[in-house]
Amino acid sequence: MNTVKALEAFLDVRVVLAHAGGERFYHSALHLARKFENVYLEATWVGAPGVREMLPELGSTKMFFSSDLPCQIPVELAKYRSLIHDPEALERIMHKNLAEVREDAVRTRPLVTSPPSSRRRGKWWR
Repeated sequence: MNTVKALEAFLDVRVVLAHAGGERFYHSALHLARKFENVYLEATWVGAPGVREMLPELGSTKMFFSSDLPCQIPVELAKYRSLIHDPEALERIMHKNLAEVREDAVRTRPLVTSPPSSRRRGKWWR
């Protein structure tokens, strides 16, 4: 099943395209995020020019900040801070978008509805 068919079949599932396709395929990821309301981009491995291209097309509501490694966080922060001068847009990308998507997912589809039967004794969530 190709990506478009899968996204069309599961319109109620939120999809985060990790690395937004990377430097090589970010145009494809950008196309999917524009086409599908439920597709979000996390652009860790896309350079500043690519993110600069994404921002006017998607706005700040469909992108997430992320980092693969702790040592990469300063670079990713610098990338977004150099491109986004609106504090609200920066805050959305840094944490609000992911928090809203996660909150909505938990509200509509609980992550745990009951403890697994093998762990019912004691504190099963540990």
